[in-house]
Amino acid sequence: LPFVVAPLIDALVERGELEEAGRWPALTGLESGWPEEFGFTFLLDSLARLRLAQGRAHDALLLARECARRQRAWGIRNPGFVAYASTLAAALAATGRTSEALDACDEQIDLARRFGVAREEGMALTALGRITDDPEPLRVAATVLEHAPLERAHALVELGGRDALREALELAE
Repeated sequence: LPFVVAPLIDALVERGELEEAGRWPALTGLESGWPEEFGFTFLLDSLARLRLAQGRAHDALLLARECARRQRAWGIRNPGFVAYASTLAAALAATGRTSEALDACDEQIDLARRFGVAREEGMALTALGRITDDPEPLRVAATVLEHAPLERAHALVELGGRDALREALELAE
């Protein structure tokens, strides 16, 4: 069930349908008490992003930290499994822990490059650009994310400017 609910939550958050996204964990009994099982790591990451979108940064941070703890406990270093560090970075930044947020970005960038997972590298670069308000990581992210249209659109929106926003709109459409 978490393998079905997590991408549904993600899709609804992307569409801005936060109320609907927030209903699914309750409807499926997945609001809390997540067992230490593989599939629940995806759900924790999705729930953390939902909580961020809802403006519940503290709850997002708790979920992102639990996701990180589980992935590390299982010895999974490849961010291609769950790119939890970019979610964790966003939650840390939203709660005023900027230094820790930058460390999380750096960790994901480094691991993504070592494992050759461009999407996850770009996600961390986008998070880094958001946190630092520096356009350079966003430019690099847009290049790295050439084959990940949704994530590329996020980087382009953050980058701003008429051309970047036009391309992001085309990707969204």
